[in-house]
Amino acid sequence: MPYKGSPPAFTDLLAGRIDLFFDSIAAGLPYIQSGQAKGIAVLSSKRSALAPEVPTMSEAGVAGLDVDSWLGIFAPAKTPPEIVAKLRADIRASLPELKERFEKTGGEVWDMPGDKLDGFVASEHASWTKLIRDAGIRLD
Repeated sequence: MPYKGSPPAFTDLLAGRIDLFFDSIAAGLPYIQSGQAKGIAVLSSKRSALAPEVPTMSEAGVAGLDVDSWLGIFAPAKTPPEIVAKLRADIRASLPELKERFEKTGGEVWDMPGDKLDGFVASEHASWTKLIRDAGIRLD
């Protein structure tokens, strides 16, 4: 059943109209901490620092279902190198503040240089493309 955000889904979960659903650890944490909901597993490859008692999917018995969400910062391919260097320097300077903000919501900051990010994106693309093809998923 599709929901327009976390609040209606949590309303149905707490009322017993649905048995489970997936959401961010930050959204679910208040319900887990209050005992209103139980954290069954996180999709990431390692436990969340916000709820270290909640196992990963692999630890919960579903091996191979590791879905780490991530964000990247990108610029157009033809951006001049000096602009890219300036952006990288400014972003690196803001990493301590970003790290603090991300950690409050269960995230972490990776300082990944452009060439490593390119390889990471290519690897993610290949993995998801294979999964979609193997599962026969198609757009309607």
